[in-house]
Amino acid sequence: MPNDFLITRPLKNCTTCWSRKEISAVELTQATLADIKEREGAVDSFITVSEEEALAKGCALDTKGIDADNLMSGIPLAVKDNISTKGMLTTAASKNTLQLQADFRCYQRREALR
Repeated sequence: MPNDFLITRPLKNCTTCWSRKEISAVELTQATLADIKEREGAVDSFITVSEEEALAKGCALDTKGIDADNLMSGIPLAVKDNISTKGMLTTAASKNTLQLQADFRCYQRREALR
């Protein structure tokens, strides 16, 4: 499937396609990462993109299967850089917080949404 098809669909459609095995979580993640790479030069919206982690999570979800009760299951998620997330650099786009890495509960909440 072309990237445009995957990234312009409502979440429910992506989840439905994934549950029917028409797409995989890895394919959706790859499409999202490709879209970020394509647009990032113009919009400069991401400070950190965790490609390897995202693809590993997609692979794990494909192996485990979809959580039918969770609309966000398998959907790539971006977290704003002013929210502390365990193990990820949090800068809030400020040089004052450039080295902050959180041991924070937001990570657990993010994981719970998957």
